Amino acid sequence: MSEDRPILEGIKVLDFGSFVAAPAATTVMSDFGADVIKIEQPGVGDLYRYLPLVPQMPDCDLNYPWLVVSRNKRSMTLDIKKPGAREPFEKLVKECDVFVTNLPPAVLERLKIRYEDLVKINPRLVHASFTGFGELGEEASNPGYDATAWWARTGLMEHSRAAGSNRATMPPAAGDNATSMSLLSAIMMALYRRERTGKGSRVYTSLLASGVWANSVALQSALCGAKMFNDPANPQVDIQNLVNHFECRDGRAFIIAVMASDRGWPTFAACIGRPDLATDPRFANVVARGANTPALLGILQETFAQKDWAEWREILLANRVTVAPINRVEDAIQDPQILANRMLVDLDLGGGRSVKTINSPIWVEGIEKVKPRAPAELGQHTEEILRSTGCSDADIAALREAGAI
Repeated sequence: MSEDRPILEGIKVLDFGSFVAAPAATTVMSDFGADVIKIEQPGVGDLYRYLPLVPQMPDCDLNYPWLVVSRNKRSMTLDIKKPGAREPFEKLVKECDVFVTNLPPAVLERLKIRYEDLVKINPRLVHASFTGFGELGEEASNPGYDATAWWARTGLMEHSRAAGSNRATMPPAAGDNATSMSLLSAIMMALYRRERTGKGSRVYTSLLASGVWANSVALQSALCGAKMFNDPANPQVDIQNLVNHFECRDGRAFIIAVMASDRGWPTFAACIGRPDLATDPRFANVVARGANTPALLGILQETFAQKDWAEWREILLANRVTVAPINRVEDAIQDPQILANRMLVDLDLGGGRSVKTINSPIWVEGIEKVKPRAPAELGQHTEEILRSTGCSDADIAALREAGAI
């Protein structure tokens, strides 16, 4: 393989998952040239196809969540429980490199698609399993969503809440996408191991494990016996008064992070036009600012409300204050830094229509990713893929008659 070809060209992946958790990992693999075959249930397919129909979702004539998670993939319908379907399925397993699923362990066992089942067919197979709550324990086969297993269960939801404030909800699929990158890492390590040993592997992760990792600083502090900041009687004051968000005159909000509190405080106070704050006894050092947090935050909010965000951005960046806008969704997709770093790419929808889509967050110097292709219609490649396994027209007709495709 020449160096300028996609890194994963020649790697075949069976995507036996649904929604986002796990399929997002195969999307990234497809961006780097893997041939990803998405296996869906006949007639209905992956229910994630229908997410935009949920009333709370933004209204659009394009299936926007499906563009991200299913671009570049081939779609086939196959119900492996139906007569005759197991044989072509096992042929696909025999010739694929990676099998990805997010079905619960009990279902994998019932369908005979666990690693120990499929490794008999293909000893070089990388079997990647994604669960909500992990492979062991009484909840191993319980359904889990990122809002429950990743966000709420791991302390992220509660730890992100200031004392007395409402609990924050999370954006759709945030935990799913984050955990899918963990699964991708496990798959790539298993493929690397296979290059060295010739043997396949079973790899797995879970929303719960990924959320625990995401919240590792807070959880480790608890493991070490630290007093938690989510105790209303013990508010977070030592640093939080200099890591906070404020609103500008034009309604735009931003967050600042003045981490070197005492050393950076005079410079910060001067740059916002309030040098008096550096010598005010209430705010002269970390301890004083901590004891007078409400008063300080009120003064800062009043100060920042006197200019628009564009003005404050220029001032704060010029004084090397770590600052970031709190972007609305419509702001993020126009953010110059996001655009400059190719985090959005063009996707050709056909018929002369194109749309920007979200790039996968990995780059390899000198290697171009595959140009994004529109997601396949349900079962668009079923016959093509079945014929590649040796199925005849009569075999395909029999599978159709049995409801297997």
